[in-house]
Amino acid sequence: MDGQLHIEILGQNFTFETQGDREKAKRAAEFLAHKVQAASKALDGPNTAANKMGVLVLAALDLAHSYLELKESHEGFLDQIGSRSEKLLQRMENKGPGGEE
Repeated sequence: MDGQLHIEILGQNFTFETQGDREKAKRAAEFLAHKVQAASKALDGPNTAANKMGVLVLAALDLAHSYLELKESHEGFLDQIGSRSEKLLQRMENKGPGGEE
């Protein structure tokens, strides 16, 4: 379902048009707001444009780090599945029609 999504980041309101899964877009916006809030607490500086940029960069780096960890984990999982599938296929091919090896 398409629609508008509102989010507040560092005291500024943003409105976006969503396409597709609105609930997923809402969760993504809330996740981003949480990461920005955590980065803001970590930096705890004055409310200046430069500090806001630093907060956003820190939040972006945290998101990028999380993404890369998940990507590596996913790739490892796919490698493991592929390896297990190959071993299983080899075992199945080595068995005769009656189940004997």
